[in-house]
Amino acid sequence: MLAGVGIATTQYRESFGGTWGAIDALITVATLLTAQVVWWSEAAQEWRSSLPPRISVSLSFEDQLVAKCDHAPLVGEPRAFAQQIGGQMLQTKHLLFWPVLEGGAPQLELWNGQWVLHHDLNIVLRELPPGHVQVEHTILWTPENRWGRDLDG
Repeated sequence: MLAGVGIATTQYRESFGGTWGAIDALITVATLLTAQVVWWSEAAQEWRSSLPPRISVSLSFEDQLVAKCDHAPLVGEPRAFAQQIGGQMLQTKHLLFWPVLEGGAPQLELWNGQWVLHHDLNIVLRELPPGHVQVEHTILWTPENRWGRDLDG
């Protein structure tokens, strides 16, 4: 019986050896390529997570821009930090805004010669805080101009 198995194995190798050799090589190359793709993906994800996060926050009321903070360093969760920035720019502790903050997923961006992970959020206010009766000017905050300035003047 063992002789029969040996004869069958020898005949199998002779008839299918060339085909299986090519399939084995193809599987080896596919495995190598898969490993390279996984490594590349992990390296890209690690690089992306190491980028400094930045946030831009726009506050609008009745389709008019009230205040904008541009590329502030992001500390913490983007939505909560956007509300904090908005309150500071409008000098109030309570912002009355619609419950949905507009903004997409963070984007890779080349900013001032450096790659950053940029979050861009828009807060649509329901009411202006006390002391802001109407939109007369827009406040702009940038890292270079930390105290803000009017866009209109």
